[in-house]
Amino acid sequence: MTWEGVLADVPQFRRELPHVFFQRCPTRGYEPCLAVDEDEFEPNEDVPAVARSRGFTHGLPADDVFQVMENLRQQDPHADRDVLLRAITHSFEWDAFIDLSEI
Repeated sequence: MTWEGVLADVPQFRRELPHVFFQRCPTRGYEPCLAVDEDEFEPNEDVPAVARSRGFTHGLPADDVFQVMENLRQQDPHADRDVLLRAITHSFEWDAFIDLSEI
């Protein structure tokens, strides 16, 4: 799976596979990621074994990705995919929404 696939249908992933894991913060839509279900987690586990075994060590709840998308649409309804990926990276690194007026 790629970021492009996740971003194309975030509402579905929020319902069915609510966590997205990746190797590094996304910069391109074709970069790999892995969406997983709650059942894949062991108690007190941040990254499930299925993700770790594939080298995916960072994660975000799909709900966070959705919220980043919504915030970005409020700021710029025509923001392209590269800006969206930058906003996701910003959210992951700073635990905050990106402010487009500052970039």
